[in-house]
Amino acid sequence: MVKKVSIFGLIFLLLLTCTTVFAQENPRDKLQNWSTNLLSSYPSKLLELLAETNLLSEIDLEQINELASNEMDQFHSSIISSRKQDVENYQRNYYQRLIETKANLLEVDFEEYSKLKQEELENEITTEIEDFLHDLLVEQK
Repeated sequence: MVKKVSIFGLIFLLLLTCTTVFAQENPRDKLQNWSTNLLSSYPSKLLELLAETNLLSEIDLEQINELASNEMDQFHSSIISSRKQDVENYQRNYYQRLIETKANLLEVDFEEYSKLKQEELENEITTEIEDFLHDLLVEQK
């Protein structure tokens, strides 16, 4: 029986402890003080945060500008060197073609070449005259 009473007493104390509410005299005052303290420090914290953000953005902008400037300089120098290389390659190719043409011209016998061209011209003129005369004769008939 003593056991039952002691168990019942322990259960009662346990329930009493769990259900006890700690009441404060005026919780509204504490909440108001807490919110006032929080909100009064908020503008200064906000200004600090904005100043820090502004400083970081200025630093970032400077870094971005410097990076962009460096990249533009690299692009400019690479384009210039590429174009210089293109011009030099063209000059070398042109010079090589001139040398080859000169060698070909030196191998050709100009008198023989002149005779061949003269014969070609005479044949062409003769053909055109024959065609012209043929057309005239056909028209007269």
